[in-house]
Formats: sequence, structure tokens, C-alpha cells
Amino acid sequence: MSPIVFHLLFVFSVLLVIPSYSLLQENLTPASSEQLKIFIVWKGTCEEGTDFPKTLCNRKLIGARAFYKGLEDHLKHRVDQNGTETRSPSDTNGHGTHCAGTAAGSSVNKAGSHDYAVGEAKGMAGRARIASYKIYWGELGGDLSDLLAAGNQAVEDGVDVMSMSVADGGNKELRDAFAQLTFGLMQQGIFVSMSGGNEGPGPKTCENLTPWIMTVGASTMDRELRADLVLGDGQVIPGTSPFLDNAEMNDSYSEIIYGDNSDSQSCLEGSLSSGEVSGKIVVCDCTDSDKAGYQVIEVESAGGVGMIVICNKPAKQLRTSDVFPSVPAVEVSDTHRSKILDYIKRNRVKVEKPTATINLLGTVIGSSLFPAPKVAEFSSRGPNKITPEILKPDIIAPGVNILAAKAG
Repeated sequence: MSPIVFHLLFVFSVLLVIPSYSLLQENLTPASSEQLKIFIVWKGTCEEGTDFPKTLCNRKLIGARAFYKGLEDHLKHRVDQNGTETRSPSDTNGHGTHCAGTAAGSSVNKAGSHDYAVGEAKGMAGRARIASYKIYWGELGGDLSDLLAAGNQAVEDGVDVMSMSVADGGNKELRDAFAQLTFGLMQQGIFVSMSGGNEGPGPKTCENLTPWIMTVGASTMDRELRADLVLGDGQVIPGTSPFLDNAEMNDSYSEIIYGDNSDSQSCLEGSLSSGEVSGKIVVCDCTDSDKAGYQVIEVESAGGVGMIVICNKPAKQLRTSDVFPSVPAVEVSDTHRSKILDYIKRNRVKVEKPTATINLLGTVIGSSLFPAPKVAEFSSRGPNKITPEILKPDIIAPGVNILAAKAG
């Protein structure tokens, strides 16, 4: 009998206005007599909202609820007051849909991100049924009372497994309200899985430390969206790129430049001059927010034809951007910084200026340049700062460049 997966997400909502393929029912056959027992014990429901009709629920998505009364009481106004949220289970961000698909999305053939990693996509428990409980409301945040109410409601509804992407800060005592909730779920025979957090790589950064839940860290895997930076002197520097195959530079070399002040070196908004950048490949340092997508917008607006992002991460931890801008780009490790900048410095005063091209290699599996699995750079680490004798996180699982369900 397929389990019912309860997906309680604290960071963002779970459901969608237009369902993702991984949350559709087509790949689930009508329930057998044994599987019908699920629906006999299932007491949950699909709550309707202005942007969430009951018809969005199906044999796969069997329940959807929204919890906001505690937050509204705290804020003294409705969660939909500014128009960015609605009083419904609808996912207004996409993070929840992504997590739900990763946990229990149905099998989807020929899935991929544009031309990358095309194949079969499915969640860890692909034939599980999903019930979704929305407790977080964008910039408004969430309230502990709503989380507790959702957890108690899930028990009454009849869930078997709870997958919760919710952070407790890692400082909670074992007798606090959230710890008591998860302890009660465990007593009811409900398996609880939670994230260890994204505050790595420092020690003692792991969250969700209670011993009766499974705390999961993130690891790399041997699938990379590879690209090589080829300098004009023949040096080849490996990197990654989320950019489309049809953005190939066709082996054409363009002049490569690096800014002369901290703003232009980070490619911040308004820092690049079209007179200096037009027709050239621009080198950009990683920003604190690590958002290469914003940098490439600046490069493109100034007339740049390509971008190189140098990140202060070891190559095996390099993560691709979550944006698909329209000019070719590559992210390379800080370990190659001196090679790139020395090449530019040596050649910028010559008649033949420093040049480069970006060779997009697409999906590469088993690359020896990026050994895997490794603990992801961002993944929170142990040891357990409250009770060191209890090892946390309990396990690691692939969490870098994961292609999963998308809202909308």
C-alpha cells in the first residue's frame, strides 16, 4: 500500500495555480482494493481558494489546507492584504512545489531544464499520495501556532510520513513546542524528515537536532552542467553553466575585461559602461548573495557578449545559477582566479587584446573534475551543538542542481 506523504513546508507554500506534471495523477493507476484502504482512513480535504479550485486535487494530490489564523492574529491584518498572497494553499513562490516533487513527485518522462539533464524525473516516493499544508506566507512569514495547528490537523487527517522544510534555528530545547509536536508525531507512528539547513560550511550549524526526527544534509552528485572557459593563449579552465546549448559562442573569441573598481568587478547594477563592455566578455566576482543572474543582466544591458563568474568555492562545490540569462556565461572556481587575471593583465596593453570563448558542454555525468558525492558547501554541519552525543545530520542526500517540479 502506497503511503500518504504529508508535506508541511515552512519556508514557502506547496501547491500551485497550474499543477506541475509531477503532481498530476496520470501515472497513478486507479486504486486497487488494497490501496483503497488509504482513502478509507484518509480524512483530509482540499480547501478551495480564489486561485485554488478543488479540481486541482486528484488521486496524487489528495489533500490541501492553508493555515494563517495565528499569523493574522499576530499581524492584525489579513495575509492577502497586499495582494501578493491569497488565503489558499496555492504556491506563490515555487519552493514548496519543488520540495513536494522531490519527495514524492510522480514519474515524468523527458523532463529537464531546457536542454539539460533530460530524462525521467520522479520523487523519492513516486507512488505516494501527497497532502499539502501551507503555513508560510511570503514576506509576512509564518507563526508557530499555525505550524502546530497544521501538524495536529495532519495527524487527524491520517498521514504516514511528514516531510518538513522548516528551520528551528538549531537552538531549541527538547521541551519547546515544536520539539513536543514532532515527539507527539513520532508517538503516533508518523515518520518525520526535516532539513539540516543551509548555513554551512561552518561547524555546529545544523538545525533540527531532536533525536526522534531524521535530519537530512545535502550532497553533490556526479551530474554537472559543464562548460569550459578557453583563454586566448590556449588555457582551458573547467566550470559550470546553466545556459542553453543554443547560446554557444561557436568557438568565436571576444575580448575579455575585468573592472577597475570593486563595483564593476562585482558587476553590480549600473557599474558597467557600454563604451567599455560592448562586444566583450566580462569577468565578475561572486557577490555575497551569489546571484549570477542579476550580474548577467548588468553585463547584457551594457552590451557584453558573455560573462565569467569567479566564485570563492572549491570546484567540487561550485553551484550553477538558478537563472537562464540570454548571454553565454560560465562559473569557475576561485582557484583559477590568478590564471584568468594574470592573462588579462599580461595582454591588455598589447595590440592583440586578451580574448576568450565559452565552450558549453551540456550535461556531463561522472566527471572526474567534480568528484561526488561530497557534502555540499552550503549544507549545515554538525556536531550537534545541544547534545554532541547525538549525531546530526543523520544522513546526506543529493541537494545540488536538483531538477524538480516547478509551480506554474
